[in-house]
Amino acid sequence: LTNCNSGKNQECSIAVDLSSHDGGEIEYYFEITDILNKTAQSKKTLIKVDTTSPVINDLNYSIDRSRITIKVNVTDQNLDKVQYKDLNQKNPRFRTLCTKLKENICEKKISFSGDEPNIEILVTDKAGNSASTNIA
Repeated sequence: LTNCNSGKNQECSIAVDLSSHDGGEIEYYFEITDILNKTAQSKKTLIKVDTTSPVINDLNYSIDRSRITIKVNVTDQNLDKVQYKDLNQKNPRFRTLCTKLKENICEKKISFSGDEPNIEILVTDKAGNSASTNIA
């Protein structure tokens, strides 16, 4: 890395395009050299690479008064969670629908605000990739 400040408690970062390794594994380590040309190396770490966003294959829902049953079909190898945000609420925030899929399906019944649902669905994986869709 270049343009890193020297001194105590300094941080330096870099972005690396790992898309050519998607679905595979990489091993990485860090090496640092000080102004006296002394070098230290971190331990080697093996990680899985996931640069692919989840896919929302299908979204179905049924409404019963102020309750809605949401059924989302998702494809992702490393799912973290499926969340929803009721955009009709005074202070909308994401809440968890599912953290696991059963045969690629997340299904849950929730209450919604307002006369008609206005809900954002967000699917994220453990690598931070995401996909979203709306029910309006």
